[in-house]
Amino acid sequence: YLQDHEQALSDLITYEALVEPLPDTYADIMTELSNQHDTSSLLWMRAMIRSNNEDYKEAIIYFDNYITSHPNDAEAHFQRGYAYTHSGQAYEAIPNYDRAIQLDPQYTEAYFWRGLARRRTTDYEGGVQDLQQVVTLDPDFERIHHELGYAYWALGDDVDDRQLKYQAIDELTIAIDAGEHDLYTMRAYFYADLWENQLALADLESYEESVGPLTSGAQNLKENVKDRLGIKD
Repeated sequence: YLQDHEQALSDLITYEALVEPLPDTYADIMTELSNQHDTSSLLWMRAMIRSNNEDYKEAIIYFDNYITSHPNDAEAHFQRGYAYTHSGQAYEAIPNYDRAIQLDPQYTEAYFWRGLARRRTTDYEGGVQDLQQVVTLDPDFERIHHELGYAYWALGDDVDDRQLKYQAIDELTIAIDAGEHDLYTMRAYFYADLWENQLALADLESYEESVGPLTSGAQNLKENVKDRLGIKD
């Protein structure tokens, strides 16, 4: 650390955040190192360390202070939105994602997380639109198809539109074909809701073959679907 002052400072801040206040000797070292960095970089470092360690309440305070002097930093607005999202404050998160996207219209992660936040606030149509934009910007974005599937289903359920529910199934199918086999049970629930009982049963059996034993809820679904189909063990 004799040469890597920034790493040393980061470690001291991390220790202070996660363990306990620094002993005087180390506090003096941190003060000396801090004098070699501007206040903004320290705020950013503290904010990110706390966010990475899931101390989102404290992270938001540091992001607030950082954004005061960097109002046009798209990543800062995104990160504050992310912290709000993970604090269970979806309504507060959305304006931060809005600002990040305004500053950087290609900010794929901001569209993704705003889409999830909108769904949580029952803006189902907005959630679908944001996740569709993610597919446009990056078709291989992690989790996009199964989250878009959930979004289509929520919207279809809200407006009572079976076609949207089938679009949800199409998105889950893309995710399953890409290897997300744990989604077989979710697609089975969707099929069962649409009274596609044979397809629901096939998905539950596929889950058992590729993933493992069904949860109690999925096992109950399997029994209900078999009853509908007149299948007796």
